[in-house]
Amino acid sequence: MNENHIRVLGVYLHCVEKNLDYIRRELQFDPAEVEPILHSVIHDVREDTKTAILHNASIMLEEIRSIKHEYGLLPQQEYSMRRVNGALTEIWTTIFDLRPKRLERYGPLTEEDERILDSLVSRLLELLSEMYSSLGPH
Repeated sequence: MNENHIRVLGVYLHCVEKNLDYIRRELQFDPAEVEPILHSVIHDVREDTKTAILHNASIMLEEIRSIKHEYGLLPQQEYSMRRVNGALTEIWTTIFDLRPKRLERYGPLTEEDERILDSLVSRLLELLSEMYSSLGPH
């Protein structure tokens, strides 16, 4: 394989690895560790299925590790700061869409509803702004 093939192999296997990690976290999730507010996850994977998937995921990860060494694949670095910043940006966009002018697309709001929403959005955006500030200069 030429260096382009090897680079693409690394990129694709990185994607596979990330998804395998996600599956492992999902299947090993302990509901006692979090207290959901507006979401819940129904853990509907049978124990024998979970065991089989986790077993095969581990084998796949070992295969990826072997391919990494065989072809000299370099790990793709991901920075926590960038991931957190991306999540905060998505949160900001979502909260911004809760403003009364945006919600009026779904029907008219009373003045009282607008006042409540303005207050809610302002509080959430203030907290979000503090979170951004906590990140410091990038």
